Amino acid sequence: MPIAPKAIYTLAAAGVFLTVFSQPLVVAQQAPLELDLEGEISARCEVLGFGATTGSVDLAAGGTQTFDFDISCNLPMQLELSSANGALVNDELQKLASGNSAWSASMPYNATITVDSIGLREATNSDAMANGVIYRSGSAIPFDTSGQLVVEPRPGGASYPAGRYRDVISITVFPEGGAGV
Repeated sequence: MPIAPKAIYTLAAAGVFLTVFSQPLVVAQQAPLELDLEGEISARCEVLGFGATTGSVDLAAGGTQTFDFDISCNLPMQLELSSANGALVNDELQKLASGNSAWSASMPYNATITVDSIGLREATNSDAMANGVIYRSGSAIPFDTSGQLVVEPRPGGASYPAGRYRDVISITVFPEGGAGV
């Protein structure tokens, strides 16, 4: 136990002086009070939705369609962009078009995905999306952010018969490398 040295204190107030002599004090040290705090935040990474889930494009004119979506993740993520058909497909005519070089029932398209908050702006195409294209946020965490997908058909030089052409594009987000899950 430490011992405080002797001290002399002089106090002065309004012309009165008071001298106090102190004796050595024995000071007992107490163990500190410790509180161990611990908590956990569960991993969360999801696409919250598209502004619109369907869109029409003038395929003959080669127009574009823009889809807005929201992402909410609390750790670095991967984003997969995939296409069910690998192109806009006319299901009714797909079997007839097989082996016919004069016309096609399958129209490829380009897609550009943008998520500004993580610096993502990448272009791809429906052919690549058939196998899934993965983008990584690196160390950026897209807590609550928005993104945009722009789809642009590329009819090229092929002839396409009348009809409805469609594809299903999926955007899937998941934690980078399974971190935190």
